[in-house]
Amino acid sequence: KRLLRKYTDEQLLDLPLLTDSNKAAAMKIVNELSMSALCTSKGDWLPFLALRMIGMTLEYGIRKESACAFVTYGALLCGPLGDMEEGMRFGKLALRMLSKFEARDLESRVHFWVYSSINHWRRPLTECHDPLLQSYRTGMQFGDIHYALQSATLYCVMYLYSGLPLEPIESDMVSYCAEMKNYQQKTALVFCRTTHQFVHCLMGKTKDPIILSGEVMDHTQALNEAIKCDYKLAIAHIRLMRLILAYYFGDLKLAEELSRHQRRASVYQSLYETIINEFFIGLIACALARKLKKRKYHIQARKAIAKLKKWSKSTGNCQHILTLLQAELFSISPKKQSEEVKRYYDLAIAMAGRIGFLHDKALATEKAGLFFFRQGDDDWASHYLTISHRLYGEWGAKAKCISMEKQFSSLLTPPDALPSTINHRGRRRFSGRSSSTHRRISVSSYRRDSISSYSSSTARRISTSTFSSLRSSGTGKSQPLSSAGSSAGWGRRLSEGNEEDVSDSEELQRSVPPSLILKTHQEPLGPLPSHFWVGVSP
Repeated sequence: KRLLRKYTDEQLLDLPLLTDSNKAAAMKIVNELSMSALCTSKGDWLPFLALRMIGMTLEYGIRKESACAFVTYGALLCGPLGDMEEGMRFGKLALRMLSKFEARDLESRVHFWVYSSINHWRRPLTECHDPLLQSYRTGMQFGDIHYALQSATLYCVMYLYSGLPLEPIESDMVSYCAEMKNYQQKTALVFCRTTHQFVHCLMGKTKDPIILSGEVMDHTQALNEAIKCDYKLAIAHIRLMRLILAYYFGDLKLAEELSRHQRRASVYQSLYETIINEFFIGLIACALARKLKKRKYHIQARKAIAKLKKWSKSTGNCQHILTLLQAELFSISPKKQSEEVKRYYDLAIAMAGRIGFLHDKALATEKAGLFFFRQGDDDWASHYLTISHRLYGEWGAKAKCISMEKQFSSLLTPPDALPSTINHRGRRRFSGRSSSTHRRISVSSYRRDSISSYSSSTARRISTSTFSSLRSSGTGKSQPLSSAGSSAGWGRRLSEGNEEDVSDSEELQRSVPPSLILKTHQEPLGPLPSHFWVGVSP
């Protein structure tokens, strides 16, 4: 870090070209070794190999492989070193190096690292979807099969964590898994199959949704194979998927056992699953503290909150789950009043809704309902649980809906009595079978239409122009749809008060035609901010 502080981005890009053929061959070999280290139990070698390539670049000159070295270094900064701002800097630098050398053959590799380990620490999670699909297409085109299919797997995982409807990605994973099997990409296949089976469990396509086994894979067999190969990342991913299912469906004994393994797992480092892992560890600790009344679980929950607080300073992707975890901890504190706990739950629900994380919004609403259920307040419990049930249904988690119907049948309001609360954020993707077909959201009717030529940049222009016209006609104010130039501003908006947003949204609701207004639930959750009345992605 001290050595690189001497160089600006421009100076690094203007380094002399490496002309020594022996040194160039050595850098190429080290670059290939770094990929092998990632795929095997020798992952600890990756930092050494990346830093060696950076040293060769500074000493002998720049080559196209230098982009791979700098993007790996950026991922290390975002992970073990905890410097997200510098990590983002070197991720952008790697992308600029790719453009300078027009290295399309390395594009899939660099994009995989940027959007798996760097981008989500400073930018919205949904921004990675299109680049990862482009990385998949480019890798398949130029023969980088490994990183192409790793990008496809990562796209499926990021799609899942973005809270978008489950049904479309389930059909995609079928074709991706088939490709991975044909190309014998075992590491990518383990991840994709695990995620695919997880989606099957949520959608109710297995006999027991808690057990991560079914038509796609058997978790016991997959876990044994990963342990045999000492593939630590796959082991942690399988256990995390099982942990989430155990928590969703109320098996605290299994959840506690898996959380013990996950607390010792330090393999995620800079991946977004670092945040998800810590979040569910905290939720399980709160549930066990409520049930067993032991101090150690309070301590575990506070440790998880402390980590999420640290990460929330860099990214807005975890602020809503931090607020939810705080609400859960407050709900077991005798010093906290019901109104204060309710305020935290409502804030978590609103924050999850603002960034379009439908599954987290459903979970936060469910937790609020359970809190009032334990308090004996059936009116509020019915309100929150009914909305949560509807949100889970719109996400596609049929098994979770069935579980709630069995547990709270007397509290759930019939679906016909509620308005739709879904907030489509769009899904621009390449189909596994036909990569030229994109998808879009019809703003006027909220239908998903397939057309043969529709670019993501066009979608963003349409979304921005539509929203701008609505804002100008409705409130007399013209504000940007999102703070694209300032990731700090994007994250800061999630934690600020929403009094101005509420007044703006009420004024906008009166001026926008009814066909373009998202009908959300009203009090006690309150209306969403004005820039989320229109169901398009910022």
